[in-house]
Amino acid sequence: ALPISDIYLYFWLHSARFLAEGGRLILLTQSGWLDGDFGVPLQEWMLSYFTIEAIIESDAEPWSTDARVATCITLLQKSTAPREDHQVKFVRLSETLQRIFAQISIPTAQALATAIHRGEGLPDLVTIRTIAQGRLDREGRSETGGYVGSRWGRHLRTPDSLYGLYADYETSFVALSSIAEI
Repeated sequence: ALPISDIYLYFWLHSARFLAEGGRLILLTQSGWLDGDFGVPLQEWMLSYFTIEAIIESDAEPWSTDARVATCITLLQKSTAPREDHQVKFVRLSETLQRIFAQISIPTAQALATAIHRGEGLPDLVTIRTIAQGRLDREGRSETGGYVGSRWGRHLRTPDSLYGLYADYETSFVALSSIAEI
């Protein structure tokens, strides 16, 4: 059962009931689930039943003009196949879709989706970070093996300089709880 959360989380569960193996679920929702505690069961559910194709967020324009919340597009594919090595794309758009479309050869949503999938042919206005789905799962596990979640939004919002430091020195980081009492 999901903890107290925004009602849109239940749309995920309801929508997925209608998917066959290989079917896709694409939703535009509030992005609070990426980092909020109420999103932990949703993350675990995604990791367990889907290939997570991409999570897309824009810092240049709201996609829901009636709401004052950050939004993201999540693309999932229902799959029972092993997903450990699948590369999840965290996509950050730093300019409006109109400006991005003006810089790609075929200015359509399908062309943008294809370019994101291939990771090529995109203007500098789009940042893609790929993380293995198995790594997302491992980062969210406690020492006892239960899924406690992790902050997926960092893969979208962390500045390149800090993200680079983390990538270069990943093995040097330790959990604060391992060196101090919290």
